[in-house]
Amino acid sequence: MSKIKFFLICLLVALLPLFFLPITQEFFLTGKTYLLAFIALVLLLISTLEIFINKKIAWRKSKLDSLLFLLVATLVLTVIFTSVNRVAALINVNFGFVQIVSFVVLAFYLLQTYSPEKRDNYLKILNLSVFISALIFIFFFFSPFKNATLPVGLQFLKSPYFSTVGTPLDIAILTGFMFVVNLAHLFNQKKTDLLALVSIFVYIIALVIAGYFLLKPGTVLLLPPYRLSWYAAVEILKNPATGFLGVGLDNYSSLFTRVKDLAYNQNPLWQISGFNISRSFFLHIFSVAGLATSLVVILLFIVLFRELRKNSARDYVSFAAFAYVVFVFVLFPPSLITLFLILMLMAIIPISKTHEQSETDLKNLPPVYIGVGVILLVVIAACAYGLGRVYTAEYFFKQSLNGYLGNNAADVYNNQRQAILLNPYSEDYHLSFSQTNLAIANSIAQRARTKDANNKQVKLTDQEKQTITQAIQAAIAEAKAALILNPQKATNWQNLAEVYRSIISVAKQADVFTISAYQRALSLDPNNPVYRLNLGGVYYTLADYTDAVNLFNQSISLKSDWANAYYNLAWAQYQNKNYQQAASAMQSVLTLVDKNADPTDYKKAKKELEQFKAKIPAAGSKQNQSGSLNLPQQPNPELSPKIELPKSASPEAH
Repeated sequence: MSKIKFFLICLLVALLPLFFLPITQEFFLTGKTYLLAFIALVLLLISTLEIFINKKIAWRKSKLDSLLFLLVATLVLTVIFTSVNRVAALINVNFGFVQIVSFVVLAFYLLQTYSPEKRDNYLKILNLSVFISALIFIFFFFSPFKNATLPVGLQFLKSPYFSTVGTPLDIAILTGFMFVVNLAHLFNQKKTDLLALVSIFVYIIALVIAGYFLLKPGTVLLLPPYRLSWYAAVEILKNPATGFLGVGLDNYSSLFTRVKDLAYNQNPLWQISGFNISRSFFLHIFSVAGLATSLVVILLFIVLFRELRKNSARDYVSFAAFAYVVFVFVLFPPSLITLFLILMLMAIIPISKTHEQSETDLKNLPPVYIGVGVILLVVIAACAYGLGRVYTAEYFFKQSLNGYLGNNAADVYNNQRQAILLNPYSEDYHLSFSQTNLAIANSIAQRARTKDANNKQVKLTDQEKQTITQAIQAAIAEAKAALILNPQKATNWQNLAEVYRSIISVAKQADVFTISAYQRALSLDPNNPVYRLNLGGVYYTLADYTDAVNLFNQSISLKSDWANAYYNLAWAQYQNKNYQQAASAMQSVLTLVDKNADPTDYKKAKKELEQFKAKIPAAGSKQNQSGSLNLPQQPNPELSPKIELPKSASPEAH
């Protein structure tokens, strides 16, 4: 059994840098997380069988056992008491509970089977795996399949960014680790190691390419600023519960929206209303899991450092690996790769045992060892079943995305519905399905604007009207399902508002519901200029130009260099017959629009400024918009009579 366990750990070390499956919406983190969970469950199953066979519980204790247990315990408390969407907290691929517990199980077995020979085997296997990953990354940098005809499911092979590890940052972190380890290995050796030299050369090339992708002019990393990541960590201390246990493993984005300030709106990423991860792994743990988990993690690193000093005084590899992992952990965002490197750190650093072997003999207590074994089997089976459902749901959701690319509406609808049936706790599934139902309603209602062969307005059949009603109610229900799962996320309220907004012309009270939902989104994300612009657009389409002007002005106060906010303000002022203010706002548009980069928008704004000055009729506001300067449009098509929405459709009804 011990040989099988060792083989499984070696298999994980070999596969994790290379493993990915393009059958889920996210190829890398999802596949690697479930690979971890699968191997962890198999290891637990083997240990359970050992209990039945040997009729005893035996393990080798180490100084990290209690800390690993505490880590799991604090995360359990976080999931139970502060995570809003508990299932999402379990399966989150960025420091989710299943991911962390899988690493803890693997760390436990690593510590159980440690020996200097096995440590060398792990390093050799990892070096080979990362070496192959680096070669693949270098190969795809030259875009070998750029002009190839590939099926929809393989289009990702055309990307020069492709690597089996994940993002360019992930491949940089992993190859950087092996570069440091191989460099330290050369210092440990008395003679030149050709394999280490070749590996270092390949890793340098991979790091240069990754650095080029990450640092080239015009590249904007999709990561929150360090400043706001620090603010988010400090914010949790304002409440004792969140200070101790954090805001929840899948709730970082709601925390981020609370701490966003006006300066963020000058960031190139300002239209991203919320990030799911922090800029620093340590700050992320502190924010989502609080002081309790953070202290356990710090103690874990302290124990590793003490063991390093005690047992590896001249081991440059261990010292270099430890320093590198701490550097990455503090300065870079949360990543499965970083967690994997912490796991490898436990495999590299010798941990002294408090006892060589600890046993509990249960031969004379059959009910005990049978009961323990059965309980473990049930837990393992339940975990396998649950994870299998979630992964299958991911597969169906990916198929729905393929349906979008292939313009197959039936595939989109059926696969999204199946994904929700398998995993009804995914907010993303409900948000997407709400938009799909809305698209179905709009596509049918669009016929009301067409004319038949006799040039007469097409009338919808009763069946079509009923389908529209059902699709609209389903869109609202799905949008509200996401809200029920997590009402703290402004994006969930914004999605509901957009659903209501799109049916204003076909459903009674949709305008009131739209405004109410937008106000809830703004209460959670008060410094978001986009939400204020959109709410102002709702008032504009309702011909309430005074409130529209107020909202557009608020949007401008939050982001003073946004041309579209001034453009909407200009037309709202014009409709309000404030021609001087309208001309002034349109003049601001001209100063913000680059006439070389956006000549169409510039010419349009210039022409409309002349129209304002000449006080032309308001019909000018109805011309077709084609650039980034867009006025809010009245939802279409209209139905008569309008659909009567049930009371349960209101934003407040759950």
